[in-house]
Amino acid sequence: MYCLENNPLLGGISNKFREVGDISEEVVSFASLIFNTITINQVTNLVLFGKLLYDSACWRIRRF
Repeated sequence: MYCLENNPLLGGISNKFREVGDISEEVVSFASLIFNTITINQVTNLVLFGKLLYDSACWRIRRF
């Protein structure tokens, strides 16, 4: 299973979960996977939005 200590952003969260002891390692790994997926999607959306702005600016410059 994926270990959260390998992820610098979530290492502290992992330790908190393990201190509680109620949450299994599989649940923590699944939560990490979901968090990383959301983060990757947000970065992808920012890149695509930046490209859209760039293309729009280039189109306006070429128009004049």
